[in-house]
Formats: sequence, structure tokens, C-alpha cells
Amino acid sequence: MIKSIEACRKIMKSPDSSGYPILNEINLHTIFETVYEMKYSLPVINSIVSFVIYAFDPDSHWLDFKKDRIENKIRIIEGLGQSKDKEPFNKILNGTDDKINEVILSYLINLTDWRWQTIFTLLDYHAKMIRFVQDKVDSEKSYDAFDKDGQKHTLTEEIDLDKITKVNKQKGELLDQAISARKKADDLFSEIRKDFVAVDIATQSDLNFTFTETAKEKIDILSWREFIKDRNRKKIS
Repeated sequence: MIKSIEACRKIMKSPDSSGYPILNEINLHTIFETVYEMKYSLPVINSIVSFVIYAFDPDSHWLDFKKDRIENKIRIIEGLGQSKDKEPFNKILNGTDDKINEVILSYLINLTDWRWQTIFTLLDYHAKMIRFVQDKVDSEKSYDAFDKDGQKHTLTEEIDLDKITKVNKQKGELLDQAISARKKADDLFSEIRKDFVAVDIATQSDLNFTFTETAKEKIDILSWREFIKDRNRKKIS
């Protein structure tokens, strides 16, 4: 998000001043509130905020696809005037700072837009229509009834050729709509993959999931918090 990148530039122009008011102007303050509550100097806190944005924002010019992820992150840290070997940046570099990981996930959620929900809705519609179209006509003319003893019986009724033709025509129309919905979903998915290629590389490397797949599968990004904590515990042990 270009606004986020511009906010970083403003923040790092005055690293000794709190960048919180600048983030407040673009409604990102709640995401980074935790960072400003940490017991670090303001230059370090402002650098942490800028690191998260520069390391995960699709508009970041700090991300070089020709370099590996660690190299990119070291570049960002050192470019912000910090040391990769000192806290908290040594932990941030290795992804072992749980609080910063929480901030990163919140920032990723903020990056999603209307396309995520639209893709899932289109895919869901496609799946439901395909299942309906695949139903046999016989199942459509069957119904359950109960006799005087309360026993359930499945009854069928004769339907004429005109009805069958009408049903099949309706199914054909629904199939066309289902195919159209799937194409729209695929087009949108291709679009966000192009827009967020840098973010996909970042999340796959750092968090072991592909950011844009959260639209296709409706993955709750928040569910990865436990995964990250487990991974970090294994690193320490």
C-alpha cells in the first residue's frame, strides 16, 4: 500500500519522534499499537514499524526477487540504521519474536481487499451450483411422507417429459452461471497473485503459507499464530 510506504518515509525522517500520529492518519495505528508499547527507544520502535511495512507491503521497493528472503530482510534492517545482530532485530530476522509476528499477521490482514471475499463467494456459488446440476432428476421428484404409524416412506411421483425438459434447461442455465462464476473467480485470483507476488514470497518464506491462497481457500490467517508459536518453540529447543 503506497500510503503505508509514504508513512514509513515520514516516520524515518524523524526517527526520534513517535510515528504513531502518522500511522493514525492512515488508520494503521491500531496494528502497530503493540510496538509503541514496547520498551525500546523511539528510533528502534520506528524502525520495527518500518521493517514490517517494507518487508511485507506489495509496494515496497526494498524487496528484490533476485535475492533470497534473509538477504532482503538484512538489507531492510541495515537500511533503517539498525543491526541484524542486536535485539530485537536478531529475533525479527529469524521470526522468533511472537509479538512482532502478531503485528505482521495483523498487517497482512489489513492488506486484503474486497477481492478476497468476492473470490470465495464466487467459488462457493460455483460449487453449490455444480452439485445441484449433478443431482439426478429422480431425486427431484422424490419426497418423504409419514404414515399413520409415524413411519417414514420415500415416495415418488410421475413427472412428464415437459417437466424433465424444463428442469434440464434450468440446470443448463445454472451450469453456465456456475462456469461464469468460476471464470470470474479465477480472473480475480490471477489478478491478486500478480499484485501480491512479493507478499506471497515473503509469507511463504517467513510464515510457511501463501498469502493469496487465503482468498481461494478462505484460510483464516489468524489460525497461523499457533503454527508460528510451535515453530519458534522447536527452534529454541
